[in-house]
Amino acid sequence: MEEQMIVATSKALEYIQYLKTKYGQIIFHQSMGCCNGTAPICLQEGDLILGEDDIQIGTIGGCPYYMDKRQLDYLQHTKMIVDIVKGKSGVFSLEATDEMMFIIK
Repeated sequence: MEEQMIVATSKALEYIQYLKTKYGQIIFHQSMGCCNGTAPICLQEGDLILGEDDIQIGTIGGCPYYMDKRQLDYLQHTKMIVDIVKGKSGVFSLEATDEMMFIIK
């Protein structure tokens, strides 16, 4: 079985379950760096129109995780770990309302 390139810490997985309880089905998208660099953005399913270059690279906590194809080409041999920390992300990601933010390690 091929190992996923995206995984989450147990702390992040617990927080994802909390967000799913609060908002319903959610997705993650890692953009090319406009607002918060390559920070993962967590949104309610349907709140982001995925483009033809957005590719699902795996799932975390039962939620799909998407990345732009150009970024995937660059990071294809990297294992990324999603974690959650206290702080202000400055983006419209769902966890920002709790002054938390998802980060990539």
